[in-house]
Amino acid sequence: MNKAQRNIHRRSHAGGFSLIEMLAVIVLIGIVAGIVVQQVGKNVDKGKWGAGKAAVGRLAGDIDAYALDNGSPPAR
Repeated sequence: MNKAQRNIHRRSHAGGFSLIEMLAVIVLIGIVAGIVVQQVGKNVDKGKWGAGKAAVGRLAGDIDAYALDNGSPPAR
């Protein structure tokens, strides 16, 4: 094999990633994505709880305002 053939042979095997490297990256991306989805889900639940708590607080304030305007809270 002459020098030119050896250079061509080296270049053809030098670039790119192996299948194992690609699989490792895909697995790592999957793990990170799973962690992110869990954290986002927890934050969504916290946001819903906070919105519900705020709605109940507004309702309590509205009932108090009604009672002040009408002399008694609304009937059940």
